[in-house]
Amino acid sequence: MAGIKLVPFFIAALAALSADLSFAQSAAAAKSATETLKFHGRISIGRLYEMNPAQDPIATSDPRGKFLGAACGEVQIPVGTKVFLDLDPVAVENPDCLEDIPNKLYGLRARYTDATDAVLLRICKLSELRRLDMVECEVTDSGAMAIEKLKKLERFALATANVNGAYFKVLPTLPNLRCLGVSNNKLTAENVATLSLATSLETINLTGSHITDQGLKHLATLKNLRGLDLNSNPEVTIAGLLPLKACKKLEYLNFRHTALRANDLLRLKGLPLKRVEMNETVLSGPIETAVRNAFPICNLELGKRVPSDENKMLFAPMSR
Repeated sequence: MAGIKLVPFFIAALAALSADLSFAQSAAAAKSATETLKFHGRISIGRLYEMNPAQDPIATSDPRGKFLGAACGEVQIPVGTKVFLDLDPVAVENPDCLEDIPNKLYGLRARYTDATDAVLLRICKLSELRRLDMVECEVTDSGAMAIEKLKKLERFALATANVNGAYFKVLPTLPNLRCLGVSNNKLTAENVATLSLATSLETINLTGSHITDQGLKHLATLKNLRGLDLNSNPEVTIAGLLPLKACKKLEYLNFRHTALRANDLLRLKGLPLKRVEMNETVLSGPIETAVRNAFPICNLELGKRVPSDENKMLFAPMSR
C-alpha cells in the first residue's frame, strides 16, 4: 500500500521536473535567439555596438558596449538588443549608402566628419532612433529641422556645427526629448528663448555657445530641468541664472569660465543641487561653509583653468 501511495508523489515530481526543464530550455532558446540586420552595401558604413547595459543609454557620453560587428552585409544580433551605430567617414562621403540602413537602431553617432544636411535627412528616416549625436559636422539649422520626424528621439546633440539655434523651433514637437547638446555653437538669445517651449527637456549642454543672460533666463520655464552646463560662456551672470531658481529639480550645474562665482550660488539656495562645477580653484573658509550649509548633499568641484576636449565635444553632464 505504501508503494501505491508513492505513485502520485513520483508523478507530481516528474511533472515538476519536466516543467523546470521546459522553462530552462525556453530561457536558453530566448537567450540564443538572434535577428538579422541587413546592410545592402558591400563596404562597411560604421561599427555596431550593443548599448552598454551598465549605463543610462541616453545620458552617458559614450554608450558603446559590446562590439557586434561591421555595418555591412548581414549582421546577427541577439533579439532585443539596443543597437548603436558609429558612422565611418565613408558613409558621409556618399549619403546614398545610408538609404537602406535597417530601421532598428537605438542610437547613431557621426563625429569629426563632413556630414551634411543630406546625411542628416537620410538618418531622419530611422523612425526608431532614440539617440542621435553629431559632432563637428557640416549640418545647418535648416538641415537640423529634419529631426522633427524622429518622434521617439530622447537625445539630440549637434556640437561644433556653427548653428545659431533656429532649428530649436521644432524641438517642442518631440515629446520624448530629454537631453539636448549644442556645445560650441553661436546661439542667439532669441533662439535660446524658444527652448522654453521644449518642456520635456531634462539636461542641456550649452558649453561655449555664446549664451547670455537674456537667453538663459527663458529656461526657467523648464520644470523638468535636472542638469545645465554653462561652461565657457563668459557673459553669463547671476542675473541670467537667478530665474532658474524656478527649476525645482535642478541637480547639476556647471558655471566654469562664466562671470559667476561661488557666492552667487548662495542665491540659488533651496534647489536640490547634487553636483556643481565652479570657477574657483580654492574657496575661502566663510564662503565654503556658507555654500556647504546651503547645499549639504552637493559635490562641489573646483575649477579647471582650461576646458577639456570632453567638455567641449561631448554631452553628458549627468554622467561624468
